[in-house]
Order: sequence, then C-alpha cells, then structure tokens
Amino acid sequence: MWQLNEITKQSLQQQAQQRPADIYKSIAGKVLLLTGSFEYPGAALLSLAAARKSGVGYACLNVARELIPAFAARYPGALYQPRVSVDSAEFSGTLSSLLSNYDAVLIGCGRGINSTTMQELKFLLMHANNLIIDADALRLLAELQAQGELAPLLATRQRLNLATPVILPHYGELKSLYQVLASAGCSLTAADYALLSQIEDEAARRRLTAALLVQKAYQLNIVVKGVPTYCLVDNQCWYNTDACNALAKAGSGDVLAGLLAGLLAQGFSAAAAMATAVYVHCRAAIILSERCASTRTVMPEDLPAAFAAVFASIGLAC
Repeated sequence: MWQLNEITKQSLQQQAQQRPADIYKSIAGKVLLLTGSFEYPGAALLSLAAARKSGVGYACLNVARELIPAFAARYPGALYQPRVSVDSAEFSGTLSSLLSNYDAVLIGCGRGINSTTMQELKFLLMHANNLIIDADALRLLAELQAQGELAPLLATRQRLNLATPVILPHYGELKSLYQVLASAGCSLTAADYALLSQIEDEAARRRLTAALLVQKAYQLNIVVKGVPTYCLVDNQCWYNTDACNALAKAGSGDVLAGLLAGLLAQGFSAAAAMATAVYVHCRAAIILSERCASTRTVMPEDLPAAFAAVFASIGLAC
C-alpha cells in the first residue's frame, strides 16, 4: 500500500541530520554532473550552482572542453572534466574512472538529445549508483523503453545492487514517458487506485496516474513536478502543496536537479533527498518573491542564494 505524506517543515526537521563540526571535503559528498552543451550552457551552470549550494564537498562538471575556461572563471571552486566523444577509445575508461570517485551522478540538463548523450545514459544506467535523470535524458529514456533496451539495462542495475534511479519529469516529459507504455497494456493496482482516491484535484490525479504507471514500468523513483509536486519512492507518496509561479521559467528544473543530486551525494536517502530538494527549491522561490514583492523578477540563477534560509528553517544549517 502507498503511504501518502505531506512534505512540511516539521516532517523535514524530524529527518534533519547535522553535519559534524570536523567534517572535511572528502567525506562531505562528491557529485558528478553530466549537464550542459554548446546549445544549452546555462543548464550546466544552474545545476552546478545548485549542487554546490547543497553542501557537497566536491562538485564536478563534465562538459565540452571549450566551455571550461569560462565556467571556471564563474565557479573557480568547482571541478571540471572535459566531455569525451563516444567515438573515442577513452570513452568507457574515462566514465568508469569518474564514477569511481563520485557519490551521485546527474545527467540530462541541457545535455542535448543526441547519440553521445544516449551512450552516456546507457553507461550510467549500468554503472552509476545514485543516478538522477532529467530533461534531455528523460526523452532518451523513453526511446530506450520504446526500443526494448531499458529492461536489460535496469536488470543489470539490479544485479549490481545499484540504487533505483530518480527522474524529475514535468508533465510534458511525463506524457512522453507514459505514451510509450500506452500500447503495452500497463495497468494500475488496487493500491494505486487507493492512493488516487485520496487526490481530489482532477489535474493532479491525472499527473499522478501517469506517474504511477511510469514508476511501475520503468522501476524508478519519481519527482512529479507541478502543483502539488509528488515524490514516489519506497511505497511512499510525499507531496508538497507549496506553489510559486516564479518557478515557471526555463532553468528552474536544472536548479532542482542539481540540488537533489547534491543531497544524494551527501548520503541522504532517496526519500529524504527528494522531499528536501522539492521543499527547499520551492521555499527559496517564495522567499525571493517576498523580498522583491514580485514573482515575475525572480530568476532561476537567484534561487541557490536563498537555500541557506530554508536549510536553517528545517535544521540543516550545519
């Protein structure tokens, strides 16, 4: 049976884990970001900024070599690794070496829908623990499902005891994932219907229905973006009723993904990381909107600066 739980300041305070006063960078979490491209460099910067503000000891951005100097000038405290072509003999070796040094991996934000991203996604599905899949990589995930390639990759993960991947679809991406299943005869269980019966809003129930089908077929943990935002993980459905239309801007999702990846890298459970990231992301937007008396002028790049206030309110200031 699904358990329906609201994400609140109080629920997060109960799960808060203080960082030791003597913690050092090597044990404070290491996150690897396969985000950004020539077409979408901003997605890399947004996800990187959010990951660094989550509290990780190391944040490494894997991106086109030509972009690194400009990015390093913006964030000199981050690490950078040049993206390797799938045609290179170094492709598998480089990714394997990177994965051995990092606690969580994010792929997708502005990465591009192309053969290189597809090969990176396949490799990560078979090898990366604490994997977060978002944006462009979600479209490629649907392609893998349509081509019958996803099940074997997920089976490999299970044999290797790798953690269940987390995806963060908005409704358009969720429909893309769901449409692949439409002709496969997938159906909900009695437990699913029991959960849906508790959702009064029709639009929210429609989003959650699609998410439950995707969760079942793809064997994934899901952050279902929208109002409310739902987190499906470990037979629990956490929901956040906070809303702020300042987040209705391109790039907001990149910030959420980077924040979630950073929390997972620090050892948060999937449920705690998902719930905390969703709450902090939205509350940061609300705080900034109140400060400037407008949701229109809050930009995604402003959000990480407000994380500190929200972390403090839920007992994660240190």
